[in-house]
Amino acid sequence: QPSDIPTKHTTYYAVFATPSGDDNVGDIFYESFNTITGTGGNDDKWNESIAQTKLESFSGWTLSSVYKGKECIKLGTGSLQGSATTPALGVNGSATLTFNAGAWDGNNEKLNIILNIVGEGHIEPSTFTLTKGQFNTYTANITGANANTKVQFIAANASYNRFFLDEVRVSEVSGNTTYTDYTTGCHDVTITYYGFTGGYT
Repeated sequence: QPSDIPTKHTTYYAVFATPSGDDNVGDIFYESFNTITGTGGNDDKWNESIAQTKLESFSGWTLSSVYKGKECIKLGTGSLQGSATTPALGVNGSATLTFNAGAWDGNNEKLNIILNIVGEGHIEPSTFTLTKGQFNTYTANITGANANTKVQFIAANASYNRFFLDEVRVSEVSGNTTYTDYTTGCHDVTITYYGFTGGYT
């Protein structure tokens, strides 16, 4: 081997991207309210003498002026602002929130509700306009959360802002990717360059 041909010592590392999720992502939190036996919402009743029994407590939720619907909950009265706050969601980072909601079907009823993060994180969008007399499904994105983060559902107005809530679901963000470092155990690799025409990388 000629003495003027250099020998180069280089350390190589490998980092592989490993998907932590796919299209069939799992639920982090889910509440169907199916154990609640009242009237209104899922029985297609949206006004008059329905959802009159107050729900004092429910599975770690924090409740204010909340009433029993048909396998759902009703928030607020004509004169009281309703709110419901989830238990800690157990989210670390980002997640997708979906929920079903519908407004009370009354002439003076207001339609906006607000979602607030309790604890760490952000939610976007945070304001939703509901439809009177029917459930629709709504979606929001949660970011920067930790295991203790909660979400509050609250009427935007102090009165005549009644609404029904159902099917609250928090899911992993589809396509999340984590990176695993496989550098442990790599060794110096000695590459000897012999005389040839051309470049090398």
